[in-house]
Amino acid sequence: MGSAMSTITVSVRMIEAALQHYQGGAGELEALFRRHSVPLNLLERKQARISAENYSALLQGIMIAMGDEMLGYTRVPHRLGTWKIMCHAVITAETLGEALRRYCHFFSLFDWGMVPRLRVEGDEAVLTLTPTDPERPLEHYAHVSTLFYYHRFACWLVDYSIPILGVDFSCPQPFYAAEFFPMYRHAPVRCDQPVTRMRFSAAMLEEPLRQNRRTLENFLVNPNLVMVARQFDQSSWQARVRSIIQRDPENMPGFEAVADELQLNPQTLRRRLKREGLTFNEVRNQLRRDLAIYHLSRSRDSVEEIGYRVGFAEPSNFIRAFRQWTGVTPYTYRKGR
Repeated sequence: MGSAMSTITVSVRMIEAALQHYQGGAGELEALFRRHSVPLNLLERKQARISAENYSALLQGIMIAMGDEMLGYTRVPHRLGTWKIMCHAVITAETLGEALRRYCHFFSLFDWGMVPRLRVEGDEAVLTLTPTDPERPLEHYAHVSTLFYYHRFACWLVDYSIPILGVDFSCPQPFYAAEFFPMYRHAPVRCDQPVTRMRFSAAMLEEPLRQNRRTLENFLVNPNLVMVARQFDQSSWQARVRSIIQRDPENMPGFEAVADELQLNPQTLRRRLKREGLTFNEVRNQLRRDLAIYHLSRSRDSVEEIGYRVGFAEPSNFIRAFRQWTGVTPYTYRKGR
């Protein structure tokens, strides 16, 4: 498929959410966990994480055990095979916009509790999820998982990471909200909003599909794993810029130096990044944010040292930037891991 899997972990809180409507017996559940090499008592350790491979296999096992790809969170079950039929319905589309409109049409054919709609507002493409019965709104997981799979499926279709401009949920913040950062590529996320929606650059809708029926068959072997763990951004301009500036995070090159290395006129590079919904400064800040989160999660280096390693000479500037990126200070983020 042209992209390599990355080493990614998932919080056990996501498995806890997947089991909210599971009605099998304790013995069945223990056997299910054992079959997928995940200790059942791991659920008691709220800060524990498991590999993307184990998470995806276990999640698929729970779906099969429940006979519902939406795990009991929707008005009527998404019976096993629903996702597969949808994929076959969209794979022959020529552009991402056509594929996503087919996706919305497919999931509007039965009343599962929400209606997806795709529209263009200025430079932005907006997917909204409208409840079919506002008096009986669906629970958090239906909103969260639908937008997650929608985005990652779109990324797979064009084979690179589509930057998310923002995510709103009409439901309250769930207990696994800390996972929103990796789930939505660190885009701004707000809960308790008037409508559930996701925004990205409308220019992405013109992108041609880079998948076909043959690659779809490989994808459907374990779509959860592909969407959770695969990196889709190898051919995007944001990825090319990142690959250059991340060589020396302490001394990141400027915009013109990056354009020169890519053998592009600065204006051309600026236009190509804009088409993906980003500016050079946003790519640079996202890289700093990702590196900071990586080091805070995996090292014992001081906050001051980590700030210096990602390009901040002054700790106060790093703390201020990190709060803007994540909503919390580096100290609070590390304490909550």
